[in-house]
Amino acid sequence: MPTLLPILSVEHPCQPQQYPKPRFRAISTRDRLRFKSWKHRGVTSALLALTALLVAVLVLRWNAPAKTDDNDGDIDGPAVRAVAAAGRDGNGQRMTDAGLPPLPEMLKKRPLHVPLPLQDLNHEPIWRDARLAGKGKRWPQITQLCLLDFDKQERTLFALDNDPQRHWFRFAIDVNQLLDKDKRDRNAIGIFFGWRPVAEAGDVPHRFYAIQLDEQPLVGFPHGQLNIGIGRIDTGHKLRLPATEWFFPLPMGKSILALEKSLSWHHLEVEALDQRVKITVDTKSLEFNLNWLRQQDLYQDAPDPRGAVGIWCGNGQAFCRNATTMALAR
Repeated sequence: MPTLLPILSVEHPCQPQQYPKPRFRAISTRDRLRFKSWKHRGVTSALLALTALLVAVLVLRWNAPAKTDDNDGDIDGPAVRAVAAAGRDGNGQRMTDAGLPPLPEMLKKRPLHVPLPLQDLNHEPIWRDARLAGKGKRWPQITQLCLLDFDKQERTLFALDNDPQRHWFRFAIDVNQLLDKDKRDRNAIGIFFGWRPVAEAGDVPHRFYAIQLDEQPLVGFPHGQLNIGIGRIDTGHKLRLPATEWFFPLPMGKSILALEKSLSWHHLEVEALDQRVKITVDTKSLEFNLNWLRQQDLYQDAPDPRGAVGIWCGNGQAFCRNATTMALAR
């Protein structure tokens, strides 16, 4: 007969273990207050850190040096006002006696009959700090320089050159208008020459020559026209109110040139040589004599064309590239 062994009480390995039931304590009012206190402390710490960061940013911005580009900062209006500002520009830099920022070295002493570029490889002006009027901005692009001024009342003048020796000259530039057929005054663009600063602060500004490219089709001008005239921008001084003359057309059929094409680039050129001024757009040109112009009624004080030259825009955007200048001898 087989031997019977005693059966021992052994726990089966698959039998779940028996753990004591956890005991939970109800959250008391004291615990709730403690939790709220830590929560408020975290929010307060975050707010203090954010405030400290903002203060640091403001301090760094306040102590940062002023930008050297007149187009990025709002220097007080035209260059003629810089004369009144103790002979200093908006960045505190000493200006020339003419009230304009100093010319680059390459434009101070120029050889005769040698074209000099007025824009660099990025299409930015070589002379970058010469905004004579308005509050427009520059925006260099890959193939051109975009000029922006969305003020409907004023125009922005960017000077590109101002020969200190007052040579006779040939100024050339390519311009392109963004045509808006529904609004004739939109995206105005043109060039100017003969601009001169005033001798003393408060003097009435001098007149200068202004040219406008207008591709709006008109009767007899299916591609638009080039308008030529004399203008003046007076920002006012003390009791003298601001006034703008924009602009009186030249007399006797010397104020209009028909455009040969539209919605494309145009090559503009101004040649002033020995009292004769020749203006060309693409392949068409006209001429007038300064002595003849000053004999006409209302044009006795016609300005000398030898002065600052540049480009202007208004009420929109405009485009330019390939600006050059060349000093000419008689």
